[in-house]
Amino acid sequence: EAVGVDVRSATRNVPWLEHNRSYVSVVEATDALGNSIACLSNGFVTDFTPPSAGGVLSELGSAQIVDHLVHVSWYGFSDPESGIREYLVALGTLSSPQRYAPFRSVGLGSEALVGGLELPQGQVVLTLRAVNHADRTTDAYVAIEVDTAAPECGPVLLGTHANANASNASNAAAALGTAGPLFVRGPVPLTLSASWSCVDPG
Repeated sequence: EAVGVDVRSATRNVPWLEHNRSYVSVVEATDALGNSIACLSNGFVTDFTPPSAGGVLSELGSAQIVDHLVHVSWYGFSDPESGIREYLVALGTLSSPQRYAPFRSVGLGSEALVGGLELPQGQVVLTLRAVNHADRTTDAYVAIEVDTAAPECGPVLLGTHANANASNASNAAAALGTAGPLFVRGPVPLTLSASWSCVDPG
């Protein structure tokens, strides 16, 4: 198709392209005497599909005690047509993948250490995104339980029991379970007891 003289570029719609095929553009130049020459472009490969999905793991386990650092690894992603260009990582929820940290590039390896985070207590979803050279993407997810809260404990209750060999048995103090302070009336050998109840909400 002729595009005129002194033209340096042109755009054409080519709806007949097929997946995973190599194509080149051909430019033919003809002078006033009918001499012509054909020039070929460096070509391109079509890729209409995203990368094949693999798996992703949090190497710190299902529960981690740090809220600013995540170590993640992945496996099994592939793209035989155009190849994988890079991996991206974000942290958030399934409905809002970038809620706590936007997507950032972690290169082409199989693991990454992502820092500078401020993760909340509870469950956080890490999204790993594989991007191929045609800018098509595939996502994989792993849930991380962030537990940075210390256990919660109720009051520690103390009690004392007079030693059976004590010379002054009347010095036996209050029984185990007393919530207030204990008063011991003398240097009698005593056995101390304590009770408590703690829970870890994380």
